[in-house]
Amino acid sequence: MFLMVISLKAEDEFKMQIVKGPEVYNEVLKLKAEIEVLKEFFKVEKKKIVPKEMTADFNPRHLWQLAYLINVKINIFRVKHKLPRVEEVYIAPAQKVHANMAYDMVKRLQTEILIIKRIFGITKMGAEIQKVDKSKMNPSKLFNLLLEVSMHLDILNEQEISINDVYALSMRLFKDINVIFRHFQIIDKTVPMEKRKSSTNKNTFRQIRYLFISLQKLQKLIDIKRVNFDNLQRDEVRTEELFVLLGMALAEFQRVKAYFHIFDTTEPATIYKHKRLADVEQLAHWNSKKIKLLNQFIIQNFSIIHDFVILED
Repeated sequence: MFLMVISLKAEDEFKMQIVKGPEVYNEVLKLKAEIEVLKEFFKVEKKKIVPKEMTADFNPRHLWQLAYLINVKINIFRVKHKLPRVEEVYIAPAQKVHANMAYDMVKRLQTEILIIKRIFGITKMGAEIQKVDKSKMNPSKLFNLLLEVSMHLDILNEQEISINDVYALSMRLFKDINVIFRHFQIIDKTVPMEKRKSSTNKNTFRQIRYLFISLQKLQKLIDIKRVNFDNLQRDEVRTEELFVLLGMALAEFQRVKAYFHIFDTTEPATIYKHKRLADVEQLAHWNSKKIKLLNQFIIQNFSIIHDFVILED
């Protein structure tokens, strides 16, 4: 009995605290303020930022993934200024990403910026942040603030995200799909389509949307709650939006891996050069075909797969 009391007391004493959305939002504001200090120090051209808001049923998984994409841009800054590239942080696949993970990632981004400031001898602090009104907070506001921070990094880097980076992200999804193929010994007879000679951002965005449709059909087959990303449709598409939408697809695919008890992290991004929109569109189409093949395999072998998942649980 004594041991039980001690155990219960210890469990209560070390209970994990949940970081709420407003606190994460405040930390993103601090990150934005520190990036403003860097922009001032490096005397980059002042540009007005008018972010296009995105709305969806965002959750910590998507916030974490967007913060990861910001991490990629910090590495672009490091490489531009002849600093060593630091591998981005990864997390293992999970059905649900804990709310604290978005906070963790934002704090890592702040640390990266503080390291850069120290390297260049920048002592100025970011502007003081006023705490956000909790009643006006929701995941979409937090997501869009992260998007704004991402755009500020574009200004600091004096370049937007490149097609090479978008291709690298799509290739990470390609390799993840192959992990499941190997897991179930699926024979992959899919082949890539021919590259268009005149691919556009809009065509490529549409192809990524088709990829999402295939992915959501897969999630429906294995009874995973689907997130509606229909509101991410755009009349005018920037390379940034291709990057973000592919990031969301990769984030959603981690839930599929976790369902099948595949907990290996996604392979780190490879550095590519000389990729074009046609390469991204082709790979997005190929990923879509591969997910369709996975869907067919699941339909044909559902009872076997279901028994496997129950057994693993």
